[in-house]
Amino acid sequence: MTLLAISILLVQAIFMYMVAGSWLFPPALYAAYWAGVVAFSAVIQFGDYTMTANALMVFLAGSIVFSIGGYAAMKCVGKKEPINPVSPSRKRFIQNCIMVYSAGLFALLPLFFSNLKSVGETLEIEEFAVAARFAFGESDRAGIPRYFISLTSIGGLLAYIAAWLYDGMRRDRIVLAVAVSAPLAMNVLTFGRTPIYMLIAGVMAIMSFRNAVRIRGLLLAGFLGVSLIVSLGSVLGKGPDFDSGKSPLYAIVENVAIYFVGGPVGFGHIMEAPASVGEPGLSLRFFTQAALSLGMDISLPKIVLGYFSDVLGNVYTIYFAYWLDWGWWGVVVMAALAGFVCTLIYSMARQGDPFAGAAMGMVVGAILNSATGDWIFLSSIPWLLLGLLVLFLWSMPILGFFSTGTRHLAGEQGSAP
Repeated sequence: MTLLAISILLVQAIFMYMVAGSWLFPPALYAAYWAGVVAFSAVIQFGDYTMTANALMVFLAGSIVFSIGGYAAMKCVGKKEPINPVSPSRKRFIQNCIMVYSAGLFALLPLFFSNLKSVGETLEIEEFAVAARFAFGESDRAGIPRYFISLTSIGGLLAYIAAWLYDGMRRDRIVLAVAVSAPLAMNVLTFGRTPIYMLIAGVMAIMSFRNAVRIRGLLLAGFLGVSLIVSLGSVLGKGPDFDSGKSPLYAIVENVAIYFVGGPVGFGHIMEAPASVGEPGLSLRFFTQAALSLGMDISLPKIVLGYFSDVLGNVYTIYFAYWLDWGWWGVVVMAALAGFVCTLIYSMARQGDPFAGAAMGMVVGAILNSATGDWIFLSSIPWLLLGLLVLFLWSMPILGFFSTGTRHLAGEQGSAP
């Protein structure tokens, strides 16, 4: 059954690649990613747990319906003329805004570190990393001001915008490096692995989409991402088990596989006992969060529910909340909608739309992390923030310091859309 599922997903991935001619085409990427997840589940041992037939059926059906939703999006968008590229002066203005914001985020690092250290002392937890993860798992974040994470999230979105504007020039490289480093440093202090992985994956995806990075750059970014994930996991006591008698390389691969594949393996067992992980309602969090942002008096579902096993870790997957709330209908509707939205953004990005271009980072990051959770619809805040940022940066009058040096850009070639 597992071999058959892998074969079907690979055939689907190749077919979807042939449709668009790109592995960043969401249906192709989604099918290829889940083929890899299922394949790893057959290679890596997870104690006494194996991927169930019911889980395989969900992953197969979800991938197929995702492609159907993507095909519908392609038909809706059709072929349109590319949007005019950003002017040199506008590009310079946006990059100056990104540099100023990133500098401010760097300036917050000492304050953030001091705040986390104080929280650890209050919680009487000596290990800094453990205290940070415990605090961010609490509903009130143990007193840590929310603006730290909010400002970090904005910094990550600005990094996506910097990648979209990247054109290979020296200034572009400096802006991109600063834009990525600032939110990356803040996220490292939280010891959360997912935001780091999605930031790096999203930036590299945008640059690949624009043919602005070579294979060597992708490999270096991948090495950096895996190294950070493994290192942060080790600090939290979730690192590779080098004392198990297995080779160091296998221990690292096993550790990464547990992070990405442990959830899908556990998901099949959760399907049999959904009441064991918490209350339902998480699938509607996108809408309740949007309503809460507009000032409505509404209770926001908890984003963190129960865990299934210490062996498997987090059992979330993109289907988790929808299966708990709606069963097969939830899986089918969510997958179709996800395929439609992701492919719609991909098609608009190919036409040069700045919002869609930056959102490609969110889309690809979400797909490449869909084994650990729903990063497309779980939160409405990133989409709202990105929309506001693009509206501001592409519409705001260029004034004062932010326009410095724009007259020198008139002769620059190949400005990015």
